Amino acid sequence: MKRYCLILALAAMGCAQAETVTQWVDGVGQTYGWTDYNKNDVKDGDDYMCWAAAASNIINWWQNRYEVPAAAP
Repeated sequence: MKRYCLILALAAMGCAQAETVTQWVDGVGQTYGWTDYNKNDVKDGDDYMCWAAAASNIINWWQNRYEVPAAAP
């Protein structure tokens, strides 16, 4: 019983307080810097196109972040 209490006490002392933190990539916040392309009609066969909507969101974000070098033709 003493061993159980000791383990419990050590576990309680060693626990860090957790906090909820929202992480965003550079240039993106809750109200700016991101796009959301949605599927049109899940009844017409695009219900398997979730990957396309997610990919288009990422591609659009990348294109908005990309800077063309000044020396590019």
